[in-house]
Amino acid sequence: MSENTPKVSIVIPVYNVEKYLQTCINSLLEQSLKDIELIFVNDASPDYSLEILQKNAKKNPGKMKIINSEKNLCQGGARNLGIKAANGKYIGFVDSDDFVDPNMFEVLYKKITTADADVAFIQYTSIPEDFESSGKMRGGGIPLIQWNEKILALDSLELDDKGRMDLMSYPIGGIVCGLWKKDIIIENQIFFPEDLKYEDNYWGSLIKCYITKVTFIPNIMYYYRYNPNSTTHSQDKTYHLDRVAIEKRLLEDVQKKKLFKRYHTAWEYMFTFRFAFNSYFLFLDTFDITPVKTMVSLMEDLKSIFPQWKKNRYYQELTSNDIKRKHKIVARFPKKYAMCHIIKKHLKNISIRKIMQT
Repeated sequence: MSENTPKVSIVIPVYNVEKYLQTCINSLLEQSLKDIELIFVNDASPDYSLEILQKNAKKNPGKMKIINSEKNLCQGGARNLGIKAANGKYIGFVDSDDFVDPNMFEVLYKKITTADADVAFIQYTSIPEDFESSGKMRGGGIPLIQWNEKILALDSLELDDKGRMDLMSYPIGGIVCGLWKKDIIIENQIFFPEDLKYEDNYWGSLIKCYITKVTFIPNIMYYYRYNPNSTTHSQDKTYHLDRVAIEKRLLEDVQKKKLFKRYHTAWEYMFTFRFAFNSYFLFLDTFDITPVKTMVSLMEDLKSIFPQWKKNRYYQELTSNDIKRKHKIVARFPKKYAMCHIIKKHLKNISIRKIMQT
């Protein structure tokens, strides 16, 4: 690896993942693209993650850079440290409880440079918590997100505002599925919020406003581990409320950057499905004491900020009629629907519809 000018920098935030970390490290050390920079950011992890990193760095001199933060900055802050330390022209992100195909970054690098794109995407799949990487698994599985023809139609095109809204709205995958041109991040000062969870929702949406060309590789090369202790899967954690705060901050910031009106249709759709309804149903399922007041406010905010949300073209296209009907009920009766769901938790063989009718 060239010390000063690697082709690709890979940022890996590390927190409380000693059980999975070695598999992640191995997959990165095995990369076929050798001119890379591996930046592991230990985010004040309370377990033995730092010792595992140091042991591997000693065995592989010059191949791993370790940043040790004595203060927990959350995943966003750890990624920011990695971005600022990165020397590569392109930046990739890997979560430390996941692992990647040994050819992933070589494939991404060749595609992004050939297409002269700002970002290149691969597909990802999920694996069970106790899965260990093997040659048999790599290249297999079913994509968590099936790319539709409209997103693939953007491949290697010069994007206009409509194209960027398509990129923002049609499902692709998380930020770990992309290889990003570093200049786009630095020139537009697109960094992660450091005090909130769900920071990737913020960053992944905002950066797409600045993408002029995108390219896609329809191959599974990233393996997302189902970790019951991860941010999105943990039960009854107050930080799930950060979903609300992060979306509100995103809207505030895009207004400051004069991107709100320009990409209004995309913000409206994302606020509708991600902020309002996804958060509503997540809160129903993940809290022992359901935050009903917060859930009611989600619907009030949606109707206040985006009163025409039902007519949004992405919402109309991407949402099934059954889901639309459920959303209509929730938007109209958010408190009653939540209370009915709470009752249903304690009663078997009874439907929400039946409770609503009583």
